[in-house]
Amino acid sequence: MRKLIILFLIFYCSIGFSTPTFRIMFYNVENYFDTIDDPEKNDNDFLPDGKKHWTSSKMEEKKNSIARVIATVGEGSPPAIVGLCEVENDYVLKLLTRYSPIKKWKYNFVHYESPDSRGIDVALLYDKTQFELISSKCIPIIFSKGRSTRDILYVSGKTNNGILLHVFVTHAPSRIGGKNNSEPRRVAVMSMIKQHCDSILAVNSNANIVIMGDFNDTPEDTSIRVTLGAKPLVEPFCNDSLYNMLYSFVGNPYIGTHKHQSQWSVLDQIIVSGNLLNTGMLNPNSAYIFRADFLLEEDKRNMNVRPKRTYNGLRYQEGYSDHLPVVIKLETQSFIQ
Repeated sequence: MRKLIILFLIFYCSIGFSTPTFRIMFYNVENYFDTIDDPEKNDNDFLPDGKKHWTSSKMEEKKNSIARVIATVGEGSPPAIVGLCEVENDYVLKLLTRYSPIKKWKYNFVHYESPDSRGIDVALLYDKTQFELISSKCIPIIFSKGRSTRDILYVSGKTNNGILLHVFVTHAPSRIGGKNNSEPRRVAVMSMIKQHCDSILAVNSNANIVIMGDFNDTPEDTSIRVTLGAKPLVEPFCNDSLYNMLYSFVGNPYIGTHKHQSQWSVLDQIIVSGNLLNTGMLNPNSAYIFRADFLLEEDKRNMNVRPKRTYNGLRYQEGYSDHLPVVIKLETQSFIQ
């Protein structure tokens, strides 16, 4: 009998097994550039002879820092899908997935070049043992007078037990020029995501939708609360409505995903359709801001902490990002058919 148990364990470990926890992570990695000049983009600051003196060794350090964050969030196993923003191109994504400590997980990625003037895009990493890619596309945003911004990334796929997910990754326009002046651009992006979500839900009101990104607005701002219609987590949940998993962090003076002038705000969010909550696959309290000590530094202005950036002005300080990652956990084994 003992021999049979040992043989079973050897066989079980040899074929591997899937964890019932399906982690979804989003991270604004802040300026993950290569060192090569793109003549069509304004990437001059991140060149060896640019203002940042961006060298191969610094790029290598940045790559390994991002990998460390992903690995630590995974607690020893790969997050199933990882949304990223502020990545320059396929090349830096290949370095991250194939030549960093997370290479053992053999992530695939989805990325499209967008018209961003600096050349920074959104992307999605996925662990193919947990997520089967079905389709992907970029959704362009064109403002008046032909101006554009970063594309929205759409990906559909199935979890390893067959649950179909519709995933959007966005990096909404910044607040440069003032929040009110720039708000119409973020409203336009959220309106486009809303249209696509409505189309999906019109076909299947029980569709499982995940929207993640750096929204450059908080959950209470017009673009998210009104235009996108993302609600606080208050029961009962409607299957075809959208809910903001990070709403509970709003107003906390000691925590957020981004800090500006010593004020925390929740700019990075994960928004889901109600069906994920009603099926038992997603606990309303499962979302968290990942704030490991190594991601933080002292904020001397208010005796608190802040994200430790790669640069403080032009001074290189080997930090990580000016944003903190956000994470949710789906318990796929709990799915109610």
